[in-house]
Amino acid sequence: MTLDQTSYRVHPDTLVYGGVLNGQRIGYIRVSSFEQNPERQREGIELAKQRKAYRGRKKSLNSEQIDEMKLRIAEGQQKTQIARDFGISRETLYQYLRLSES
Repeated sequence: MTLDQTSYRVHPDTLVYGGVLNGQRIGYIRVSSFEQNPERQREGIELAKQRKAYRGRKKSLNSEQIDEMKLRIAEGQQKTQIARDFGISRETLYQYLRLSES
């Protein structure tokens, strides 16, 4: 855009150049709605839980598989190999172990 094509509008307090003020308003709206997003998300999750629509992620292993996993660990097998055999990550294996301890 050249200087010849730019429009100027005079407002009582300020000089607005080619709609810059409007762009700033839109930017502020975008930022403020972005800041509210986590809040809205938490509210939505709480409402879904009340409707029993939010159940979380399905468990990777059932109780029999968890028992077998613990047995193999007690036998001294490597946790990395056990995790591979069950198709889970080592971190998931450790999470199951932490849950069973508590």
